[in-house]
Amino acid sequence: MHIDRRTALAGLGSLALPFNSLLAAASPDARTRLVLLGTAGGPRPRRTRSGSAQAIIAGGKIYVVDCGDGVARQMALAGLPLRNLRHILVTHHHSDHNIDLGALLQTAWISGLVMPVDCWGPPPIRAMIADYLRFQDPDISVRTRDEGRVPLAPLIRSHDVTGGPVFQDETLRVTAAKVKHPPMDLALA
Repeated sequence: MHIDRRTALAGLGSLALPFNSLLAAASPDARTRLVLLGTAGGPRPRRTRSGSAQAIIAGGKIYVVDCGDGVARQMALAGLPLRNLRHILVTHHHSDHNIDLGALLQTAWISGLVMPVDCWGPPPIRAMIADYLRFQDPDISVRTRDEGRVPLAPLIRSHDVTGGPVFQDETLRVTAAKVKHPPMDLALA
């Protein structure tokens, strides 16, 4: 996998530039790319770094690993169309890795997402997503009714993962291994 300097800069917050080359990378015939959307450790906001998040672009799909603060904005800065989001993988439930999970899903939907997104992560990811949808129901209901959007909840397929094979599609195969990350009971790599 090749990561060029411009792609790596996509994760540098205020230094990020629009990357037309990354738009081309989202096409079905483009090679696989890794985009560092955020590399800051811990939940504290920083001026020049965003919360933990990476995007793998392959076969016209976007796979996001972790959803630190600002992941949707970082995707926009990197020129990654949120409507192409197909999988989200959360490694563990520290807030700097999952705080924008619900916001990414809702923002992708507001940005034209009409295809399902599979969300994978340690329990209780399914309950967390259900709670987020309940919390945002007033906005989601109004947008569905007034803007003619497809309902959001059926687009989200959440899966609790504890290790082992996660999924395989025509582009990627993902497996998860338990790792020690105290004080978390379950963290995955």
